[in-house]
Amino acid sequence: MKFLLLMVFVVLTGCETLKQPLLTHHAVIGIYPTQMPPLPEGERIVLVGGVFDLIHYGHLRFLEAAKSQGDYLVVAIESDSFIKHRKRRDPVHLQRQRAELLAHLDMVDEVVMLPPMKGYKDYVNLVEVIHPQVIAVTEGDPHLAQKEKQAALVGAEIAHVMGRNRGFSTRDILRHMCKKEETPALRK
Repeated sequence: MKFLLLMVFVVLTGCETLKQPLLTHHAVIGIYPTQMPPLPEGERIVLVGGVFDLIHYGHLRFLEAAKSQGDYLVVAIESDSFIKHRKRRDPVHLQRQRAELLAHLDMVDEVVMLPPMKGYKDYVNLVEVIHPQVIAVTEGDPHLAQKEKQAALVGAEIAHVMGRNRGFSTRDILRHMCKKEETPALRK
């Protein structure tokens, strides 16, 4: 009903603002290594990586902080099989869906969909192709030592852009949702 009323308002008033799409920003989406768009020259490139299955407050703060380290933010997202094997669960959103969600965030300039990566050498190759000036991480990143080595190979710096966000993780959100489903409904 609200939608119908909104549409009648737009037609009767000719309100151009309401005719514009709500989401106007759309980052470039690439597929590593076969369909990578050219990176901008003269820009300070920041690279982050992760799963980004359920976009939450912690992701937003992290991506904003990472973007503040440079001009062009590249987000590399892991494959669906990575989630199944490393996280031991099925993805909530498929990789293409996660890429599209991230692409609509204002701070993201490019999303790179990763194939199943086989190990450290695959990530080194990714960093060499993107050649960022900054690799942004959170405090306590379990892969920090590897990322420091990769950064050194391309002359990039590691930027610790924020601490760990306790309570803001996909695992916590899924656990919370499961608890809600298990809770019996209150009866009147």
